[in-house]
Amino acid sequence: MFIMGYDIRPAAKLNKARLGGADLDAAKLAGAILTHADLREVSLRSADLTGADFSDAYLDGVDMRSADLTAALLRFALLDAANLSGATMKGAVLDSASLMDANLSRANLRWADLTEANLCRTNLEGADLSGAWFRRARYDKGTVFPDGFDATK
Repeated sequence: MFIMGYDIRPAAKLNKARLGGADLDAAKLAGAILTHADLREVSLRSADLTGADFSDAYLDGVDMRSADLTAALLRFALLDAANLSGATMKGAVLDSASLMDANLSRANLRWADLTEANLCRTNLEGADLSGAWFRRARYDKGTVFPDGFDATK
Protein backbone atom coordinates (compact mmCIF):
# COMPACT_ATOMS: atom_id res chain seq x y z
CA MET A 1 0.00 0.00 0.00
CA PHE A 2 1.44 3.41 -0.98
CA ILE A 3 -0.20 6.59 0.32
CA MET A 4 2.68 9.09 0.27
CA GLY A 5 1.55 12.59 1.16
CA TYR A 6 -2.10 11.56 1.39
CA ASP A 7 -4.23 13.86 3.52
CA ILE A 8 -6.59 11.85 5.74
CA ARG A 9 -8.72 14.52 7.45
CA PRO A 10 -10.80 15.18 9.44
CA ALA A 11 -9.31 12.92 12.08
CA ALA A 12 -9.36 9.42 10.67
CA LYS A 13 -10.71 6.61 12.85
CA LEU A 14 -8.42 3.70 12.05
CA ASN A 15 -8.58 1.84 15.36
CA LYS A 16 -7.77 -1.85 14.94
CA ALA A 17 -6.59 -1.18 11.36
CA ARG A 18 -4.06 -3.62 9.89
CA LEU A 19 -1.64 -1.65 7.74
CA GLY A 20 1.51 -3.72 8.23
CA GLY A 21 4.25 -2.79 5.74
CA ALA A 22 2.34 0.15 4.22
CA ASP A 23 4.15 3.22 2.89
CA LEU A 24 2.51 6.26 4.51
CA ASP A 25 5.43 8.67 4.12
CA ALA A 26 4.40 12.33 4.57
CA ALA A 27 0.78 11.33 5.28
CA LYS A 28 -1.31 13.86 7.19
CA LEU A 29 -2.87 11.90 10.04
CA ALA A 30 -3.11 14.65 12.67
CA GLY A 31 -5.60 13.62 15.35
CA ALA A 32 -6.11 10.15 13.85
CA ILE A 33 -7.33 7.39 16.15
CA LEU A 34 -5.14 4.33 15.64
CA THR A 35 -5.72 2.52 18.93
CA HIS A 36 -4.98 -1.21 18.81
CA ALA A 37 -3.85 -0.80 15.17
CA ASP A 38 -1.25 -3.11 13.62
CA LEU A 39 1.30 -0.83 11.97
CA ARG A 40 4.32 -3.12 12.15
CA GLU A 41 7.02 -2.22 9.60
CA VAL A 42 4.96 0.75 8.30
CA SER A 43 6.85 3.74 6.88
CA LEU A 44 5.57 7.07 8.23
CA ARG A 45 8.63 9.20 7.50
CA SER A 46 7.92 12.93 7.77
CA ALA A 47 4.24 12.23 8.48
CA ASP A 48 2.06 14.68 10.42
CA LEU A 49 0.87 12.61 13.38
CA THR A 50 0.21 15.54 15.71
CA GLY A 51 -2.18 14.51 18.48
CA ALA A 52 -2.73 11.05 16.96
CA ASP A 53 -3.74 8.26 19.36
CA PHE A 54 -1.60 5.13 18.98
CA SER A 55 -2.51 3.68 22.38
CA ASP A 56 -2.01 -0.10 22.52
CA ALA A 57 -0.84 -0.10 18.88
CA TYR A 58 1.67 -2.52 17.37
CA LEU A 59 4.40 -0.30 15.92
CA ASP A 60 7.38 -2.67 15.98
CA GLY A 61 9.91 -1.75 13.31
CA VAL A 62 7.95 1.33 12.21
CA ASP A 63 9.91 4.06 10.41
CA MET A 64 8.84 7.46 11.79
CA ARG A 65 12.02 9.37 10.98
CA SER A 66 11.37 13.12 11.10
CA ALA A 67 7.65 12.58 11.78
CA ASP A 68 5.71 15.10 13.89
CA LEU A 69 4.25 13.31 16.91
CA THR A 70 3.66 16.42 19.01
CA ALA A 71 1.16 15.58 21.79
CA ALA A 72 0.62 12.08 20.36
CA LEU A 73 -0.67 9.34 22.65
CA LEU A 74 1.43 6.18 22.58
CA ARG A 75 0.32 4.60 25.86
CA PHE A 76 1.22 0.90 26.04
CA ALA A 77 2.34 1.02 22.38
CA LEU A 78 4.90 -1.53 21.17
CA LEU A 79 7.66 0.40 19.39
CA ASP A 80 10.46 -2.16 19.61
CA ALA A 81 13.15 -1.58 16.95
CA ALA A 82 11.26 1.52 15.71
CA ASN A 83 13.17 4.34 14.01
CA LEU A 84 12.09 7.70 15.44
CA SER A 85 15.32 9.55 14.74
CA GLY A 86 14.76 13.27 14.29
CA ALA A 87 11.07 12.94 15.21
CA THR A 88 9.29 15.78 17.02
CA MET A 89 7.59 14.27 20.06
CA LYS A 90 7.03 17.33 22.26
CA GLY A 91 4.51 16.51 24.98
CA ALA A 92 3.96 12.99 23.64
CA VAL A 93 2.64 10.44 26.14
CA LEU A 94 4.60 7.18 25.99
CA ASP A 95 3.77 5.82 29.42
CA SER A 96 4.26 2.05 29.62
CA ALA A 97 5.37 1.98 25.96
CA SER A 98 8.03 -0.51 24.88
CA LEU A 99 10.89 1.11 22.97
CA MET A 100 13.45 -1.68 23.20
CA ASP A 101 16.17 -1.36 20.52
CA ALA A 102 14.45 1.80 19.19
CA ASN A 103 16.33 4.70 17.63
CA LEU A 104 15.29 8.09 19.04
CA SER A 105 18.55 9.85 18.23
CA ARG A 106 18.09 13.60 17.73
CA ALA A 107 14.36 13.29 18.60
CA ASN A 108 12.66 16.21 20.34
CA LEU A 109 11.13 14.71 23.49
CA ARG A 110 10.63 17.96 25.42
CA TRP A 111 7.99 17.42 28.12
CA ALA A 112 7.29 13.88 26.90
CA ASP A 113 5.94 11.40 29.45
CA LEU A 114 7.99 8.18 29.47
CA THR A 115 6.66 6.91 32.80
CA GLU A 116 7.28 3.15 33.08
CA ALA A 117 8.50 3.00 29.46
CA ASN A 118 10.91 0.23 28.49
CA LEU A 119 14.03 1.96 27.15
CA CYS A 120 16.38 -1.01 27.21
CA ARG A 121 18.98 -0.71 24.42
CA THR A 122 17.27 2.47 23.15
CA ASN A 123 19.39 5.09 21.37
CA LEU A 124 18.60 8.59 22.67
CA GLU A 125 21.88 10.15 21.54
CA GLY A 126 21.46 13.85 20.81
CA ALA A 127 17.78 13.81 21.82
CA ASP A 128 16.24 16.82 23.57
CA LEU A 129 14.94 15.44 26.87
CA SER A 130 14.26 18.80 28.55
CA GLY A 131 11.40 18.39 31.02
CA ALA A 132 10.75 14.77 29.97
CA TRP A 133 9.45 12.45 32.69
CA PHE A 134 11.19 9.11 33.24
CA ARG A 135 9.44 7.91 36.42
CA ARG A 136 10.01 4.17 36.83
CA ALA A 137 11.26 3.94 33.22
CA ARG A 138 13.43 0.89 32.58
CA TYR A 139 16.80 1.22 30.90
CA ASP A 140 20.02 -0.77 30.88
CA LYS A 141 23.70 -0.36 30.07
CA GLY A 142 22.80 -0.63 26.38
CA THR A 143 20.62 2.50 26.58
CA VAL A 144 22.40 5.51 25.08
CA PHE A 145 21.42 8.84 26.64
CA PRO A 146 22.52 12.30 25.40
CA ASP A 147 25.87 13.53 26.70
CA GLY A 148 25.51 14.93 30.21
CA PHE A 149 22.02 13.50 30.78
CA ASP A 150 21.44 11.81 34.13
CA ALA A 151 18.44 9.47 34.03
CA THR A 152 18.45 9.11 37.81
CA LYS A 153 17.44 12.75 38.38
